[in-house]
Amino acid sequence: MLGGFLNLSAGVSINHTTLSDVKNTVTLGGSTLSVIDPYRVRDAERGTPKNKEIIDAVYTHGPIVVDATVKRYGSYWYDASASGLLPGGNGNRDQQFSPEVYLDLDVAYVFRSGLRVFAGSQNLFDKYPDKYVLGNRSNGVNTYSFIAPNGASGRFVYVGLDFAY
Repeated sequence: MLGGFLNLSAGVSINHTTLSDVKNTVTLGGSTLSVIDPYRVRDAERGTPKNKEIIDAVYTHGPIVVDATVKRYGSYWYDASASGLLPGGNGNRDQQFSPEVYLDLDVAYVFRSGLRVFAGSQNLFDKYPDKYVLGNRSNGVNTYSFIAPNGASGRFVYVGLDFAY
């Protein structure tokens, strides 16, 4: 049962964000107020991964289609404290998150009529990003980062069918 077709693809994105000429104060009624804290600038510059790599393989053999995608996200930061790595007044501090790698897998059977039955999983191995340090958890509740590029809910499994004519 050899044969079939294998389609491989890869992609890379490299990002660099720099904010400049930030107007972080405003004057109201003769008083100068700070409206953009330094950590907000750091968050915009470092809050998304600097790189992302994707490798996708789609194997087709007759009516069977298998699609596997590996995604890797580089490290990123949660910037939450005016004092950086030292805890601020609310207990928050800047935190760097490790690179993350995930595997998505989809298997389908395509009938001649155009009906397709499929099942799959995003984040097949149920991986999670680094945990927040205690001071960065909202009211001590959120264990995982809400800015994680692949989400923080673990594995997602699905089944379905569709029709194309």
